[in-house]
Amino acid sequence: MWYVYETITADGCTAFGKVYHKECFKCCVCKRRIDGKFFQKNGKPYCEKDYAKIVEECCVCKQPIKGDCIESGTKAYHPGCLKCFVCQEVLRGQYFFYEGEPICEKDYKRRADKCSECSEPIIGMVYTLDGKNFCEEHYMGKCDACPKCNEPITGHMVRTESAAFHSKCFTCCACNKDLSHDQFILDENKNIYCTDDWAKKKAYRCVTCKRPIVAAEGQTKAPRLRALGKDYHPDCFKCEDCGLLLDTRKKGQECYPHKNHIYCLKCNRKKFSSDEESSDNDEN
Repeated sequence: MWYVYETITADGCTAFGKVYHKECFKCCVCKRRIDGKFFQKNGKPYCEKDYAKIVEECCVCKQPIKGDCIESGTKAYHPGCLKCFVCQEVLRGQYFFYEGEPICEKDYKRRADKCSECSEPIIGMVYTLDGKNFCEEHYMGKCDACPKCNEPITGHMVRTESAAFHSKCFTCCACNKDLSHDQFILDENKNIYCTDDWAKKKAYRCVTCKRPIVAAEGQTKAPRLRALGKDYHPDCFKCEDCGLLLDTRKKGQECYPHKNHIYCLKCNRKKFSSDEESSDNDEN
């Protein structure tokens, strides 16, 4: 950051490499025409009075910074005031900040946390795992990998008995429902399911419609019919020929199996008659 002083001529003025009518050259704060000294910050002109209100103050000597300025976070320094807080040498070239204070490279390496894996000073972010400090490279090699996205977990996680997940990845693999605050089931392959989709996955399947047999909303048990070693929804338990809904409790709708198929009485007799005719033809 630097500041420029220009002299305004009788016919106009120049500033920032541009030429202005003198009546157009105004302070960006008070909007008054500047007829004498002016200052600039971030490409905007200021009169002396308004510039004094915004000028940076050196955090070391507490004096205004009217020339070159070095900034770090919310702190500003005169270049000559930026010194290593350990050896007090003026910082030039490469330097660091340690616990918010400026420090030279030599003293930084002496004081910096060292990686428990490679024993080198940690430049930048320090990662902690099980009470030990690591550089980014070696921390990534040790931290858990999310089973869903296979990426290392470096922030918030959801941990189960057998695995840890990114919070954003802890969702049902079937419906994508967020399960971080809900009941879930984790299968042997570390796939997460909500209770509804797990029930569908593990439920019996109807041989007629091929859909899972699960309890309806408000029910605790799914109604299921089993015949000839097969499972059916009650509404799918029908004669395979005429489609009559079969129910052994109702007269005329009883089930009469034949050769591993389910039929009503009428269709069952037709099958027997057809089989007998075929048998007689074969004998002749």
